[in-house]
Amino acid sequence: MQNSMQDDGENMSEDRRNFKRIEFDAEVLIRHFDSTRDYIGTCWEAELVDVSFKGLLVSKPVDWDGSAHQYLLVLSLPDSDRAIEMIGHCSHETDELIGFVCDQISIESATNLRRLIELNVGDPFLLQREFASLIDYYKQTE
Repeated sequence: MQNSMQDDGENMSEDRRNFKRIEFDAEVLIRHFDSTRDYIGTCWEAELVDVSFKGLLVSKPVDWDGSAHQYLLVLSLPDSDRAIEMIGHCSHETDELIGFVCDQISIESATNLRRLIELNVGDPFLLQREFASLIDYYKQTE
């Protein structure tokens, strides 16, 4: 299991730099999502590149069509029966990668995500700062 931390980069907007990305080896299941909570269309498997409180970056599946507005993203945690599930939208795409922003996450999945980040950041102050930034970010988008 690979687990290290990197900055979001100098060319990112200010609020994007508030969140550290955690590199982590895991599989992500991606499915089309609609507002009635029916999962429709194709299902893709991708490798997680990194994850943060704000979303995740995955390897682009070969048959990716990117036609949906929102996606169900399921990050399976290795050596565990737990997963992180979120509803998100595609924020950017390259030939090799797809970035998703989290639009909605359950309390249970948010707790699992927080624990994953906590274990990899190792700094409780940084974790609290990022969690506060996340709350502020979602208040601004309401």
